[in-house]
Parts: sequence; structure tokens; C-alpha cells
Amino acid sequence: MSRNPRSKSKSQGSDNSATTKRSSSIYENWFSLWRQRHIQALFTSFTKMKRAPLATMLTVFVIGISLALPSLLLVLLRNAQAISSGWANSTQISLFIKMNEPDQSVQQLINQLQADPDIASVNYISPTQGLQQFEGASGFSNLESALPNNPLPAVLEIKPAPNIQTPQAVQQLVNQLQQLPQADVVQLDMQWVNRLFAMLNFAKHAVFGLAVLLGLGVVLIIGNTIRLATQNNRDEIEIMKLIGATNAFVRRPFLYTGILYGLAGGIVAWIVVEILFLSLNGPIANLAQAYQTSLSLKGLGFSGTLLLWLFAAGLGLTGAWLVVSRYLNVTRAD
Repeated sequence: MSRNPRSKSKSQGSDNSATTKRSSSIYENWFSLWRQRHIQALFTSFTKMKRAPLATMLTVFVIGISLALPSLLLVLLRNAQAISSGWANSTQISLFIKMNEPDQSVQQLINQLQADPDIASVNYISPTQGLQQFEGASGFSNLESALPNNPLPAVLEIKPAPNIQTPQAVQQLVNQLQQLPQADVVQLDMQWVNRLFAMLNFAKHAVFGLAVLLGLGVVLIIGNTIRLATQNNRDEIEIMKLIGATNAFVRRPFLYTGILYGLAGGIVAWIVVEILFLSLNGPIANLAQAYQTSLSLKGLGFSGTLLLWLFAAGLGLTGAWLVVSRYLNVTRAD
């Protein structure tokens, strides 16, 4: 007697549904067990750190101060770069036109420069205006009537475009202006700008080098702390290994301990940096007021703070992983 095809398809559908539910249940159980183990390891690490508050606090503060120094220098460097970019954007080139140059030729030159995409603006100062500005700056009056003729040439004050603000680009623009037939002298004081950029570049490399060294110091501090923890829990680790605990299970609480140490040190470093910046804002405001300008320091900000915390937690994880992995390899070899 043949089987009903409809009942056969229903049976296959129920089997597929049961298989899908079984695989989904296995995945959910595995994820629940994985999450439970990680939460348990995190809670165990936090509890052990809480049992020795003085030692934990000293370690966290050492890590925080080690991270605060490069963080503070990096933020100060970022503020210095922001200020220097503002100074660089105020770069101005003075083009002195040849004496007795016809007005028509000067106007053609002005139109030519204003059409140049590398130039943001051109300000024309006639010889009469230049003499009047000199009279106001020097305190002499009636120079025009005292002199037989005006000795000052016409001047074009040229401001480079925003994309032409690096020393190399501005110097290239100066070389092009010197080739103009109406130009007599092209003047630009770029020496201080070059020195400023060189100093900031040197400071950036120095700060990054210091950050690497202090970061290695944080890894060593956390690694040594974790090494002491493994020595203190040696008997517990051996018992866990005897009853079948894997290296990942043994390693997990120590890794969370390293992460907690690093994260707590990062929070301390953030607090130190913010306090220092709050204390510096007053003197900076007084200094800016003396120069009749507005200037304020910007701290780490949200992205900088998040990056600092992640970096500190990563250093803690790295130090703990290196020490615990070496310890487990040595014990396995024994």
C-alpha cells in the first residue's frame, strides 16, 4: 500500500522544523553559557580587586599618572597646532611694484592676480596711501609737502588661498610672483613659520615616542600585577587544571583584571588631564586678554576620552595576556 504524499511532505516539514529549532536552541544555549562565563569572570576579577583596595588604588594611580602625561602633551600639541594653523592662515605677501609703472599695467596685474585660484584676496595700496600710513605710524606730518616727490612705490598685499598655507606652497607662490614683469620686490617673512612648523613636528614625534615608552611601562606594571596574582592563586589554578579547566577558562578572570586595571587607570588619567586644563584656562584667558585676542584650550573631548579609555583597556589586556599565557605554557611544560 503506497504512502500518502501529503503526509510524507508534512513529516519532512516537521523534521526540518525540529532540526531548525534544535540548532537554534543549541546556539542560544551556547551564547547564554558564554555570556554567563564572561560575566562570572568579570565579577570574580572585580571582587578580588576589591579585597585589596590599597594595592588596587596604588596600581590604578600609577597607571593613571603614566597615561596622563602623554595625554596632556598630546592635547597641548593639538591646541598648539590649531593656534599655529590660525597664524599660518594669516600669511600675507607684499608685492612692491616698480616705480613709475603705468596705472593701466598695475590694474591689469591686479585683475590677473584676482583671477588666480591660489590667491584669496589682493589689496592695492597706492604710493599716496602708503605715505599717509607711514605718517600715521611714524608720527611725522606733512611729509608729502616736505619731500620733492613720493619715494614709496605702490604695494599689493596678497593673501594666499586656504589651500596654499604650508611653507612650501607659499614659497612656491612667492617665486611665481617674483617672475612678474611689474614686480620689483616680493617680501614674505616665512622664517618664523618654518621654525614653528619644525618645532611642532619635533614635538609631535617626541610626544609619540614618550607615549610609546609610557605605554610599555603600563603594560609592564599590569603584567607584574597579574604575575603576582597568578602566583598567589597558584594552588587554585592547579586544582582547576586537574578537574579539566581549559587554558581559556583559567586565563579569562586575569584578562578581565588587566582590562579593569587599564580602564580604571584611563579614567584617572582623564580626570587628571581635565583638572589640569581647568586650572590652565584662567591664566590662558588672562594672557589672551593682554594680547587683545580670544584663546581657550580644548580638552580631550568625547572622542579623545573614549580613545584614551580604549587604549588603556587594551594595554591592560595586552599585559595580562602576555603574562598569563607565559605562565600557563610554563606550567604545562612542567
